[in-house]
Amino acid sequence: MSIFKTSWIVLKINKLKDNEFLIYVFSYDYWKLNLKVNLSKNKKSLDIWYIINFEIYNKKELNISEVKNIKILKEFNYDNKSYEIIILFLNLLKYIFDETAFNNPVYEIYNIIYFLNNYDEITTQKVILSHLKIKNILWLLNIDSTNQDIRKILYFVSKENIKNIFRLEKLNIEILKDLEKLIK
Repeated sequence: MSIFKTSWIVLKINKLKDNEFLIYVFSYDYWKLNLKVNLSKNKKSLDIWYIINFEIYNKKELNISEVKNIKILKEFNYDNKSYEIIILFLNLLKYIFDETAFNNPVYEIYNIIYFLNNYDEITTQKVILSHLKIKNILWLLNIDSTNQDIRKILYFVSKENIKNIFRLEKLNIEILKDLEKLIK
């Protein structure tokens, strides 16, 4: 039985029994894992996009590890976020869950999500550009486009880090809608 501890971002939660849950998390060091968690009713519940810390007891004979001593380091703040932004966040989490492999670290994706979660002023543009950057990291972004402006933006997203991408000036609504089509 091994024990290791690091910070994780919650991707998905499935209820198994009354107080027993299967959570899917990812971290910088270990990427995506599925874990069995027992949560008592008197403890604060978990939600997706939370950044948490806990101890994992990994049993060699099981594919699902057991979790103890969960601490919520940062909750996702839904306040001051539009319905559209929340939906884009949820779609981004689903995309990461669907397109990444278990136990295959992709450090840059963790950094993007962590940065996005801690960023004070989240806009639709920032979430869409983050999603495009993650698609690029996973080699799933096609930067060829008939629209020259879109092609330039996609090329920029493919070459730059997330901090530089977030510095882009506000894109016009038509271009933003075209970029959003690329993440669906």
